[in-house]
Amino acid sequence: KTLEEEFADPEAVLRMIREQEQIEDDFLLYLAFELLKEGLYDKAVLNYLAQFYCGATCDMKLVWQKAKEYGVNTKEIAERIITQMLFSEVMFGEEDIFEDYYTGKPYFRLKQAYLAYIARMYVVKYRQISERTIHMMLQELMQKEYLADICKVAILRYYVGQEVEPAIQYLLKEYFVEMCEKHMVFAFFMDYPREWQREVQLYDKVLVEYHGTLKGKVKIFYRIQREDHSIDDYHSETLLPIYDTVFVKEFVLYEGESLQYYFEET
Repeated sequence: KTLEEEFADPEAVLRMIREQEQIEDDFLLYLAFELLKEGLYDKAVLNYLAQFYCGATCDMKLVWQKAKEYGVNTKEIAERIITQMLFSEVMFGEEDIFEDYYTGKPYFRLKQAYLAYIARMYVVKYRQISERTIHMMLQELMQKEYLADICKVAILRYYVGQEVEPAIQYLLKEYFVEMCEKHMVFAFFMDYPREWQREVQLYDKVLVEYHGTLKGKVKIFYRIQREDHSIDDYHSETLLPIYDTVFVKEFVLYEGESLQYYFEET
């Protein structure tokens, strides 16, 4: 047989993979993935791809999915998928893959980077987050592992207004006080218990929040109407972000006063 005929023979490719299963070969990986797409694969093909294959994210996800179905170790392919998604900042359908990776002694920097990215997208961009991911963050923090502060903000936002067990309530208060001390105070903090707000001198405040765009300059225009209906002229103030592209302005209003405001971004 010619070389071309040899590679066109699925059985020959399968034999080569079994013979070189611990040796990475780009052309053999290409052939193995072609076999996968054609449905002409076995556990050896999936094991080879799971160890070494690196391609488009959707292709690697196909390898991960089929490997999981066959009980093949998926730690390496899962790590490559999560790394590639983080590098490109394009996340889609990755939670099951990260959970699979997380249960297998993950590389700590990748774990931290993923959880911080998901927390940031949830807090800043309103991307949905699962209870599983929140529990992973809590587990890391309870084990005294380092996580970015935005993970604590994400936990606080997720549980706001919910009834939780005392152990979680204790942690929420701890994170609430810590974030206030670090001046990472978001508008939803005002939905936490009044006694928590008193502890950090927040109880008499009004917080307004704006989510801007990258490199955007944000100004707030505001005026206060008093109980006697007298009203100030508009004042303006340029705001600095408290985190990423989130801007918060704090006001103290007295009884009978109301606030009118709007934001302008350039």
